[in-house]
Amino acid sequence: MYNVKQPTLSLEEAEQQFKGKYLDRSNYDTLIEDDWGLVDEDGQQKFVFLRSVLPENLVNETWQALRHIRFNSVHRGKYPSRRAALRGSRGGELVMGWLQDLQPDGRHVRRTAPTAQHSKAYGVLTKLCDELSRVVETLLPSYWSAVAASALRQPENLVGADVLAASMEPVNTAGKPLTGEPRRRAYADLWNGLKEAAPSLSQPIFSTLTINRSAIFRSHADAKNESGLACLTALGSFAGGDLCLPRLRVAFRLRPGDVLIADTNREQHGNIGPLVGDRISVVAYLRRFEICR
Repeated sequence: MYNVKQPTLSLEEAEQQFKGKYLDRSNYDTLIEDDWGLVDEDGQQKFVFLRSVLPENLVNETWQALRHIRFNSVHRGKYPSRRAALRGSRGGELVMGWLQDLQPDGRHVRRTAPTAQHSKAYGVLTKLCDELSRVVETLLPSYWSAVAASALRQPENLVGADVLAASMEPVNTAGKPLTGEPRRRAYADLWNGLKEAAPSLSQPIFSTLTINRSAIFRSHADAKNESGLACLTALGSFAGGDLCLPRLRVAFRLRPGDVLIADTNREQHGNIGPLVGDRISVVAYLRRFEICR
């Protein structure tokens, strides 16, 4: 399943050549539609593609939860996208989970507005993240262990852990919510207790979900994730919009139920247009937060 390949371009050369450009058929040699994996000559995992690995009922439930939501337009509305990779695209986007604001008086990690606005959909997405975490743990156990250790350094800012702990918010002896390092330690203890009580739970390893609807991305790298690999899946009825990693000369034809685990943090990636139909893509990742201790 795993192939070894050394790209002809460095990451820096690929950024200079592809960043901000629409990708097309000339940017890949291999279109991947079945199970496939790639590591480079240094042993770094570049991607794993899994065909029809997600349970059908979970795929359908997630699609039904997201299809009726109003997405933020990438161009218009109160919160147009600031991402350069979406310039010229149609469609919409939402970010759920946790993001960071850099404030003059410190760094503040917050839940995004759509997380609260679409709480039912977010609850379904936590189940999707639990399944994605289980897939990574099964397929890439050493990588999963490293990401899980990073995730537990910010246990209160993880998709899934916040839902599980919603009715058990850590408080001090006076009944007031904990803050800062005591709150982080309490969440870590709470999660460990839940894990012991329900071993079937897969530890949350994602802080943030980027959800896009019928959007075509220019080539870009994500760059701000704690780890290199992100998990992607697609929902709906559509054709086109294949995801391309131009430095590796591959593209992926994601269908509902497929999962792509890819190094989108370092590798340039973008969509191959056109895109026909209605597609919702979900990207799950662990964000790097600069938390003040």
